[in-house]
Amino acid sequence: MKTNKKKEKQKGKNSVRLVKSRSKNVSRISFNERMIEKSLPTSRVFEDSEKILQDTIGFYSPRYCYDKLLKIYKSSSAIKPNVDIYKTNIEGLGFSIVASMDLDYEEVVEIVRDELSYRGGKDVSDEELDAHVLLLEKQQRREKIKAKRIADSLVGDESFTDIRKKTREDMEVLGNGFWQMVRNSSGNLERWYHYPAYNLRLMPMLDGVVEINIKKERRIGTLKLVKEKKMFRSFYDLSNRMYFKEYRDPRVMSRLTGKLYKNNKAFLKAIKNSELPKNDKPASELKHFAEYFPDNNPNGMPRFLFALPQVLGKRASAEVNKEFFENKVLPALAILVNNGELSEDSIERIEEYLEEKIKGIDNYHAALILEATPSAGTLLDNTPKATLDIKQIQQPKDAQFRGYEDDCSKTVDSIYRTPMLLKGGVEKITRDTAETIIRYVEDQVFSPERETRDFFINSVLKNEFAVSLAKFVTNSSITKDSKKISDMLATLVDSSIILPSEARKIATDIFNKPFKTLDDKAWTRIPPKMIQYLINYQKNQTATLDDIDKTLENVDGDFEERKIDE
Repeated sequence: MKTNKKKEKQKGKNSVRLVKSRSKNVSRISFNERMIEKSLPTSRVFEDSEKILQDTIGFYSPRYCYDKLLKIYKSSSAIKPNVDIYKTNIEGLGFSIVASMDLDYEEVVEIVRDELSYRGGKDVSDEELDAHVLLLEKQQRREKIKAKRIADSLVGDESFTDIRKKTREDMEVLGNGFWQMVRNSSGNLERWYHYPAYNLRLMPMLDGVVEINIKKERRIGTLKLVKEKKMFRSFYDLSNRMYFKEYRDPRVMSRLTGKLYKNNKAFLKAIKNSELPKNDKPASELKHFAEYFPDNNPNGMPRFLFALPQVLGKRASAEVNKEFFENKVLPALAILVNNGELSEDSIERIEEYLEEKIKGIDNYHAALILEATPSAGTLLDNTPKATLDIKQIQQPKDAQFRGYEDDCSKTVDSIYRTPMLLKGGVEKITRDTAETIIRYVEDQVFSPERETRDFFINSVLKNEFAVSLAKFVTNSSITKDSKKISDMLATLVDSSIILPSEARKIATDIFNKPFKTLDDKAWTRIPPKMIQYLINYQKNQTATLDDIDKTLENVDGDFEERKIDE
């Protein structure tokens, strides 16, 4: 009886039942994995085979597991655009071979005079100076041609630009980049290649300080060998199971064992005595590029790790929005039946609805209908009436966490110091503002990165090929308004502030395009106002055009007074 009364009391009352929905499997970084990513500074995860090799060979472990770094890079929409901007604007604009010093400028010529005077211990006459400058100009032209041919011949099937782009991507994603430097049988540098950083590991510094020869400029146009002492390290390739030595290490290293030998003769003797495998060969050289980080690990540090929470947070918010479409359990609206009782069929329908009828984009606007039987009436037959009520449950928005995602993107961009303008964000930006932004990022970000790479390449040209009067320069983007520059140059030339020959050189630097030199034309070295003065003089006097040409050819001096009183 008590049980029946209890059931009667429950009739007509609201009842609550929890219905569990099983989510579909979606591809996303799990919570545990996300926590591992957040603890990257103290977490080094390796495959068992790599861990065994590390204990046996003794290489430095990467700062972070490369597989996880690649996983973050592949899944992040905040990193790749910035890396692509670096690849295009730092490495992807080609290069030029230019003069290391402009011998047309009098200040440079005076430096040559001072050097000759210091070296000879006496004053140098103008005739001696002109003769020496002429020799330097000829040497400079030869070296520019030589450097261009060297830069073109050192690369194999890939262009130099492609090699640099791949190296830049390795540096920005894994923290390290490598060039393989290959020498011929004579020991001369013959090729350089991009070497993938994924399988390479850095070894500790090798024992002993090595004396090497460095070419330094003793005087303008002349290089002198100078001995310096340096320590080197080696590298190990996990995939190919072989060693590499550091660029410019003069010793011979076994490719299979990593042992060092004084010279090639000692290496061949070790093979003959079966100290080394018969198929062993000398290890080739690698140049290591990395962003410096002040600790005892020589591996580089990818930039995006300084904003790792924002990188992961942006990805997580995108997954939440995606999962909302795939696994949402809130219907768009519900039709409620009051003064009724849910039947078992209705409960089963709810479970089926939450499990199959609401998830996915196709069911985004599905509605839930709840049916119930009327509650039992009283003795007076006062049966309550069932009513219907429609309730809106969802209030869809364009996207969740939009403000958070924008903040994350700005933080990641600030690490790379790249403006939104370079990613196509041009809303509410005027032309003058855009030019200022581009000029800033060019001067503060891209140009210093190019100079770092150019410094190494020029050291190769100097030490390997004895090029001193020409230099390698990575091209920069044209960041200035060409019309404004043209108008400004025309004004400067017309005002005799600069000469026409100087204007052509300035235009070459600005537009990354070589203009034909007109140094053999006398008028390019004369202030235009003087030329105009002579033309007017010829019209009013008996002087002929031949007389004017002779006058121009004989004009000499420093042109310190550029203005002519007419």
